[in-house]
Amino acid sequence: MTTKTEHMIVDAAGFLKNVKLQDLADNIYTIQEVVNEIRDSATRQRLAVLPYELKFKSPSTESISHVSDFAKKTGDWGSLSATDIKVMALTYQLTKEKVGSEHLKKVPEKKVEKC
Repeated sequence: MTTKTEHMIVDAAGFLKNVKLQDLADNIYTIQEVVNEIRDSATRQRLAVLPYELKFKSPSTESISHVSDFAKKTGDWGSLSATDIKVMALTYQLTKEKVGSEHLKKVPEKKVEKC
């Protein structure tokens, strides 16, 4: 049996793969841009009748800035979409709000070198 987490932030893959998110978390969040990315009719129909409340929340400008700066330092910035950055920023923001940020890295340990 899987233990539920209290909060979960979901990107398009969770919806496209039809994951039973209600079995994994009590509070499920996403951003509007994630839903806008979903084009197939079956997934859009499932989104219209979810068996749980999907909470939409936008990340703060500060959280977007923090994640963007961090991604630039790791070398990931160029491979991330604006939606990716916002999903990570919401994750960062909710982590700070719900758990605190003491356990989060302030700077990456090393920059990833591109091949």
